[in-house]
Amino acid sequence: MKKIYTAAIGMFIITASFAQTKIDRTKPPAPGAAPVISLGEPVTYKLTNGITVLVVENHKLPKVSATYRVDYGPVTEGNKAGIMSLMGNMLSEGTTSMEKQHLMKQLTR
Repeated sequence: MKKIYTAAIGMFIITASFAQTKIDRTKPPAPGAAPVISLGEPVTYKLTNGITVLVVENHKLPKVSATYRVDYGPVTEGNKAGIMSLMGNMLSEGTTSMEKQHLMKQLTR
């Protein structure tokens, strides 16, 4: 029984000593290999209303995902382009009189 206690204490000390090993956090770790992404060739359909549909099938997961995008290019407002997109992105950032959390709570009612 004494041998078991001695062995358990020894293993605890060894494990604790490895846990105290210092890691050099002044340098970032080396990057790993880039993941290989392989998408199938899309099947293209043209609907009667003029919408082009691209379908890429992947049967690894039982999941369906759909995205609808309107390709209209940058909208110019006067002599500037992209102001409407910038404003749309900034709407959820909050204002000078209302914090982001309060604004999001008001918008999701």
